[in-house]
Amino acid sequence: MTAIHLARIPEIVQGAGALEDLGAALSSYLPKGSQILLVADPGLRPSGVSDTAAAALKAGGYGVVSYDDVKSDPTMAQADAAAALARRERVAGVVAIGGGSAMDVGKTIAAIAGAADGASHYGLCANPFPAAQLVSVCLPTTSGTGSEATRTAVLADAG
Repeated sequence: MTAIHLARIPEIVQGAGALEDLGAALSSYLPKGSQILLVADPGLRPSGVSDTAAAALKAGGYGVVSYDDVKSDPTMAQADAAAALARRERVAGVVAIGGGSAMDVGKTIAAIAGAADGASHYGLCANPFPAAQLVSVCLPTTSGTGSEATRTAVLADAG
């Protein structure tokens, strides 16, 4: 496998076999044995991509908690439910795989799971994010929003 590493923040890794190396790539960010929340677009399950990502994380020595209740144009309530799961399972990192919706939910979870407040508490920079944030990895499966390259997340307020 020939991977291309671009020295930038966020770090970008691309190339054939990059998904299978996911667990190994996380080793410089999280200790083995850590729990990872795998946030995946539900459409990826039939293709096997979610299972491949979970297997790569497990092969790297990580526990995997899966969350695929991600809908297009995600709401703050979806992110809050997933952040509550992250807190309950004591995850140390979030891997979001899919399109912009899955990545926006994943980034939000990583940013807010360190405190009890919901996503609306932080909306439009109303309050600073908690100091304790989770490691966040985004794996785009579409060529749409570019959400993997920004720290911004777009969530709807259903209320």
